[in-house]
Amino acid sequence: MYLYRKHSQSISALSSRNGRKLLDAFTLELEIIALVKRYRRDELKNVLSKRLIDFNFYNLLYIDDKFLASALSKVKIIETSMRENDYEQVLNYRSITVLFLTLAPNYISLPFFKINPNNSA
Repeated sequence: MYLYRKHSQSISALSSRNGRKLLDAFTLELEIIALVKRYRRDELKNVLSKRLIDFNFYNLLYIDDKFLASALSKVKIIETSMRENDYEQVLNYRSITVLFLTLAPNYISLPFFKINPNNSA
């Protein structure tokens, strides 16, 4: 998933035009977390933690406004699932921002993501 995201034609690279597909990518993250738990592959948690946080951070910043509330709801579920499943807490500005904004009510979180000039309909 990470290498695909780097490709210029990936869903996340085109997030402003493919918001619906990007919402599916957030759903895929939950499936990955469930698979790691199901197959007890705890060694993958450290690698996935940073990748999932980076993916969520950048895509919340660049997803089209009309998909932002849905995306934020999905990321809140993902963050909760990561905490409940003991994923390593990466400490950098992206992870702290995502954590704070997923714990905050939407009336605080949504305006933060809307300040990005690239994040418009």
